[in-house]
Amino acid sequence: MEKHLCYTLMIGFLLTIISCKSAKSSFKAPDDFAVQIERTACFGTCPIFVMNINNKGDVDYNGVKFVKNEGQFAKKLPNATFKTIVEQVQNSKVWELKESYDNQGISDLPSLVFSCTLGGKQKKILCRYGCPAEITTLVRSIEGLVGEEGYTKLPDEQK
Repeated sequence: MEKHLCYTLMIGFLLTIISCKSAKSSFKAPDDFAVQIERTACFGTCPIFVMNINNKGDVDYNGVKFVKNEGQFAKKLPNATFKTIVEQVQNSKVWELKESYDNQGISDLPSLVFSCTLGGKQKKILCRYGCPAEITTLVRSIEGLVGEEGYTKLPDEQK
């Protein structure tokens, strides 16, 4: 009887582990999902980088200047984090926004360039001046979810 109970508990434990693992890997983004966030220079110490997220949750990051991670980096997002980012983009109003928010009369402004592809649509938005909260909030959220930790430094390319 004791042996039977031990086997039953072991099988239950293994089934729990398997079901948890399969639940974690069940999210799949649309095949054409992609996001790029680029921040450009100003006359001061504005962060300069380009971050790409593909439809598998892989992040490619190129930190140029005034960022924690300078150089080429990559990481894989946790499934729950990636799902949140995809859902935020899907539920956002980026498709309704203009392609450019700028004031050519002001020269010392960094640019935020947000690009995304989803559901057969592509959108690229340049924000320098008068950016709507919809885009700045979305970008800050994505940047916060991706974070600055957990990257693997990639080797410098041969020139």
